[in-house]
Amino acid sequence: MKVIDLQTCHCTQDELKNQIGEKYEQFLITTKKQTKGRGQRGKSWFQFDDSIAMSFSLKPCEEVTLTPLKVGVLVSEFLSKHGRKTTLKWPNDIFFEGKKCGGIICEYVSEDLVIVGLGLNLYQSCFQKFENPHSFLNVSVVAKDIYEYILDSKMTSESIRQNFLDLCDHLGKEVIIDADSNFNKGLFMGIGDQGEALIGTSEGVKKFYSATLRYSS
Repeated sequence: MKVIDLQTCHCTQDELKNQIGEKYEQFLITTKKQTKGRGQRGKSWFQFDDSIAMSFSLKPCEEVTLTPLKVGVLVSEFLSKHGRKTTLKWPNDIFFEGKKCGGIICEYVSEDLVIVGLGLNLYQSCFQKFENPHSFLNVSVVAKDIYEYILDSKMTSESIRQNFLDLCDHLGKEVIIDADSNFNKGLFMGIGDQGEALIGTSEGVKKFYSATLRYSS
């Protein structure tokens, strides 16, 4: 396994892309300060001082689109072993005590390689107000340990789907799906074979493969 710990960088995703090429090998990059971190759908990711910012290589799941759900499940399991019970928000957010404490981004490089970015808020070092509230895990964990836990874990497609639903923060609740500014409100009924969101609406069950999920107030 290759491990690079940086003091600062623009984005761990870009750093790993530049280092690894298109062939899979076990590779982890972490940084203490990320100046241009990004999340899903082009959103920026603000990194608190006492937090984890890491990117690592992974082989995609057999059902490729289940990969971010698998990572979320395994990170949640890892944190549970360290005394922190977290939940998951479709498709890539990690929640602790009802607020977001982490996020996942998956970028597919080849059929053999996906680059996964993970951010986790550990300790609160910044008290400015944000549009969306954040939570802090208040636990000391090491990025390399998280990566090794993910590498050592084997999951079938069915176990990924079931474990995600067991950890899902909003199963059976009313949500709003934003698919490129096309808004749909309905009940989150579960996920399909490819990890797509199944939303029960007045027009029937709709499937969403890529979208932003918001809680309905």
